[in-house]
Amino acid sequence: MNVRLQISILLIGFILLTTILKMVQKTKLELKYSILWIVSSVMFIIIAAFPAITDWFASLIGIIEPANAVFLVLILFELGINLNLTITISKQTNKVKNMAQYIALMENQNREKS
Repeated sequence: MNVRLQISILLIGFILLTTILKMVQKTKLELKYSILWIVSSVMFIIIAAFPAITDWFASLIGIIEPANAVFLVLILFELGINLNLTITISKQTNKVKNMAQYIALMENQNREKS
């Protein structure tokens, strides 16, 4: 792995980890949503600190350039985070729909009583 790429990934990992931890500390981000981000930033740091892992992973899946393996790992992490957020949004949408229906039923019952 190129030294510049290694240093860039290391800096991005530290900046991301620091930012996420500060957001959790200031309660701008809940811990349950931050876990995947923390894991991904730690993975960045590990990949940058131990480039042999990237070389091994690239040869394992048949990628010639280890930098492309890094991008593949980053894309997979982002897909995982997006899937997790989509599941959360879907659950929240169902809860809001159920609450709206419940409120409509309660308002209808109140109108019938009065």
